[in-house]
Amino acid sequence: MGSAAPDTIQWQRVLAVYAEPVMPSASTRLFDQVTQPAMLGSHLVTGERLQFTPSFPLQPSIQYRAVLRPQALPGVKTNDDANNNIILSKVLRIPAILASATTRVSAVHPSEGKLPENLLKFYIQFSGSMSRGRSYENIRLIEESTRQVVELPFLELDEELWDRDMTRLTVLLDPGRIKRGVKPLVDTGPALQAGKTYSLVIDSHWLDAQGAPLLETHRKTFEVIPADRQTADPAAWTLHLPTSGTQRPIAADFGEAMDHALAARCIRVLDRHGERVEGAVQLEQQDHIWVFEPKHPWQPGKYRLEIQSIIEDLAGNNIGKPFDVKLDDPAQQIPFRQRVWREFEIR
Repeated sequence: MGSAAPDTIQWQRVLAVYAEPVMPSASTRLFDQVTQPAMLGSHLVTGERLQFTPSFPLQPSIQYRAVLRPQALPGVKTNDDANNNIILSKVLRIPAILASATTRVSAVHPSEGKLPENLLKFYIQFSGSMSRGRSYENIRLIEESTRQVVELPFLELDEELWDRDMTRLTVLLDPGRIKRGVKPLVDTGPALQAGKTYSLVIDSHWLDAQGAPLLETHRKTFEVIPADRQTADPAAWTLHLPTSGTQRPIAADFGEAMDHALAARCIRVLDRHGERVEGAVQLEQQDHIWVFEPKHPWQPGKYRLEIQSIIEDLAGNNIGKPFDVKLDDPAQQIPFRQRVWREFEIR
């Protein structure tokens, strides 16, 4: 075939790799498997060799099937209908890695001990990269007074919500059990009930990217308080301002815990010319306080916080837009703005 720059779409027709159950049923047929989405990755052609490199590490707990369609090779012509349907496949398994456990849950957000009944999400932060595909098997929500596992509390997505490094997982609670008037909430009730205590349990059997289990089971226990249906309001935030000529931080006290990931990236400081002020952001006091430390000393003058309206509190309420909107209530039909500003002055 000669050396050539790979064309991802073209070569995926020739060679594709699929994940499948480790113990597929006897009735499972090849064409059923290969109709599933192929693994993401890149193809490289060198001489007579076609190589596929997956975008994510292969896991010992998953069985893979490589499928080759020779008739899709560039330059291959055939008039034989039987040959047009040739599919060659091979099952691949990665040997289990006897690795020592080194990865642990380093944080769970929200971190505070009292959370609203309509809590929207958890962020689970790990100390190292994790494996993909088995998240919901290793996370449980337990109601402490009865020690019962809450049934189907999470929105179990096929495409898990990992960050680029596979170290932070976003776990959404099922919105159908949060929004009022929606059938799952009416039929089953909320996943969390005010006045009760729950634990989010992250099992130590969960494998990291090296195939090793977590160092230990992690448990976050919290009390549930009544639902929060108020929109976030930057005008009510308390600002603690530094003095000019210093590099002391500016702090914004939200008055409540905010979504950890969004609060860290949805606020920036602009100077009087509308230029972004360089600096570092961190969240303190269990995500109640946003802190910005400038790279250079403050100059006297007017500044403003630019706040993206997609910032959320723990219940998913944005600025001017509650998560749980009553469509028949005109008072809640507020035009949504992408950004709002909060002005302040450094003296």
